[in-house]
Amino acid sequence: MVSHSGRTESATISSGKRWWYKKYYDPFQRQAEFHFSRAKYRLFGGAAGPGKTKALLWEAIFQANEVAGSDTLLLRRTYPELESSLLAYFRRDVPRELYRSYNESKHLVTWLNGSTTRFGYCRNVNDVYQYQGAEFLFIGIDELTHFTLKQWQFLTSRNRCPVPKSVSNMAGATNPGNVGHAWVKSLWVDHLPPSGFDRRDLYDANEYDFIRARIEDNQLTDQQLASTNALNQQFLSQQQQVGNTLLPQYQSILNNPSLSPADQAAVTGQSQGALASAFDSLQQSAQNRLARTRNSAGFGELTDELARQKGIAQAGQAQQNQMAFTNTAFQRQMAALQGLSGLYGVDSNLLGRTLGIPSQLLNTRANASRSGSGFFSALGSGLGATAGALPGALI
Repeated sequence: MVSHSGRTESATISSGKRWWYKKYYDPFQRQAEFHFSRAKYRLFGGAAGPGKTKALLWEAIFQANEVAGSDTLLLRRTYPELESSLLAYFRRDVPRELYRSYNESKHLVTWLNGSTTRFGYCRNVNDVYQYQGAEFLFIGIDELTHFTLKQWQFLTSRNRCPVPKSVSNMAGATNPGNVGHAWVKSLWVDHLPPSGFDRRDLYDANEYDFIRARIEDNQLTDQQLASTNALNQQFLSQQQQVGNTLLPQYQSILNNPSLSPADQAAVTGQSQGALASAFDSLQQSAQNRLARTRNSAGFGELTDELARQKGIAQAGQAQQNQMAFTNTAFQRQMAALQGLSGLYGVDSNLLGRTLGIPSQLLNTRANASRSGSGFFSALGSGLGATAGALPGALI
């Protein structure tokens, strides 16, 4: 075990109330070494099987329960990965009596002392910015090599806690390989700041502790191994079933993102019908005024102006419909692309470029998805703008 000055004795596994959890979680030697480490940044890495994910989950539980009113964060790269690992361990291994509540939609645990643990994922590179402004006593990242150096360094800026005398820290668990292998190895194994590391002069190798995991470190019984394998097989089967169901749908949308001709005709008829009804109402108002005042002066000119404005509005509405059809096709294509990237854990920009989607469209997908303006809301605003632009004398 490596001693570091980055964390205080109060944060070690031997202190506080961690002994009380032994009946729920009795760590193996390597897991205990991970919990004992006082380094600010710990990495539990190596072979698959020695309980790295479980250790990461319980480290978040320990720290949340030791520092009342604190927030902790556990991350995977994609939601399916989060569901089949950290969330699966939480639901299976953490008894209900240990926490106050669990918000299923937010994946947020509230512990008995008011602290929280949030389960999250960062499918796209910029998804880490959803945590901008947040403060976490502990951040644990499962399969750290699936993340980029940019994501890691941003998350270090969120690793702080306003609770007095608390000591913030982070940890990762990972197998070798994947997109982040080089920078992770550089920080924890080579003890060098990797290429692209912000403020290389501030890198301190003493803040990084690598706990090397080996398959033989996991002393599971045959029964426990069988149970774990059965659980993993169950989740794999569920994910495959979901993928088999969704994949054809996503592919169909990508191949034919536009509305069908019948749907376009129905929408066009609806929009033009609404426009015609608006002008018919104006025409009826003019006739009613003529009958009421018995003054036909200017009535012919008014009727001609209505007809002219109606023609202009119909042409403009047809153009707006075509723009809305194009926008709808784009949004459907982006939604299918995001769905595919979620199924396979691939960045949607990379997947989009592979499928030949222009980079200009990919760069605007986030803004399009946040706008919240679907086809029919655009249609409504278009009709409103058209009616609002008519002369007041016509009403």
